[in-house]
Amino acid sequence: MKRVMLYTIFMLNISMLFSQSDNGRQTNWKEDIAFLKTELPQKHKNLFFQLDRQSFEESLDKLSAKTDTMNNMDVLLSLQQILAKVGDSHTNLKYQLDKAKSLPLKLYWFDDGIFVLATTKEHERILGYRLTGVGDYPITKVIDSLKTLIVQDNNALNKKGVLYVIIGRQTFSSAIINTMDFKKETKAIILGEETGGMPNHYGEVRSFTLPVSGITVQYSTKYFQHIEEKLNTITPDIKAGYNFNDYINGIDPSMNEIMKV
Repeated sequence: MKRVMLYTIFMLNISMLFSQSDNGRQTNWKEDIAFLKTELPQKHKNLFFQLDRQSFEESLDKLSAKTDTMNNMDVLLSLQQILAKVGDSHTNLKYQLDKAKSLPLKLYWFDDGIFVLATTKEHERILGYRLTGVGDYPITKVIDSLKTLIVQDNNALNKKGVLYVIIGRQTFSSAIINTMDFKKETKAIILGEETGGMPNHYGEVRSFTLPVSGITVQYSTKYFQHIEEKLNTITPDIKAGYNFNDYINGIDPSMNEIMKV
């Protein structure tokens, strides 16, 4: 869920790029959507494991039919919403951001809110500020709206209490495989936050480029199944949250929990 914030900034940056570079020109999205419609099902390992082909194609057809009345940003958001319904966190739009046109902010979502951790010197007065909204919208409404854009994915080591594995929102993709190996092959104690990725997931990412807009589409070519049950995350044995006060005081809650054991 906290990966939503990263996508928020991603989409804000795309909005800036299009508004600053398009000069009012509208991309011919119909050609790109038609290309995506045929290319992605051919390349993905199993595109329709969650969203059926008919729904996928109908969604793209409906979007294509109204692109003439939409701006570039609206089309991009709609495309990503369709890809999110596929259910594979590796299948999404990817855009190479121009740093000169990006928002000069580094944000982190703590247990007690989203805070500014880094920015440029001219904006340093906002360091440590909490992000409460984007434009006229409160941050809770922004996050809620953006949910549609992401997928909600030796013998010594076998002594309980000898090995600790820290996981969190950045535990994703290959790091999920590592975590599952520790759970299966050792008696490691898992602690931290819930993982950003699912135990069973698609991966081995490849990509192709839409011919008109130049937007890169990522997709998966392999399925990794580690458990029989379907879970959306790996829950730690010991939960260790992280708030802004911990950050500014140099406190590592996970290490504190380990020291208690």
